[in-house]
Amino acid sequence: MDNSYRKIADDITSFFYDYDTYEFVDNYDTYEEGLNETINMLSSTNNIKELIYNIDNICDDLKDDDDSSIRDLYNRGINIINELNNIINDNEMEV
Repeated sequence: MDNSYRKIADDITSFFYDYDTYEFVDNYDTYEEGLNETINMLSSTNNIKELIYNIDNICDDLKDDDDSSIRDLYNRGINIINELNNIINDNEMEV
């Protein structure tokens, strides 16, 4: 996995951590464990589509909030979705 995938995996993991820290720590013993699962998910187009779906649902919940930290999280989510769509498009071009 190249460094750009490592960065997007870190962005995704950080997004989920910041969105619901309690759920994150219920599911993973460490941040690294969550990061490694995210990295593994990026190896499959279906898993990437699942990530997009989940992040899109979160963003849908956040989009109308006026709090600046929530708007920042929303914008991060939208940027991640765009990056994941680019990964899918790049993978389809390679086939």
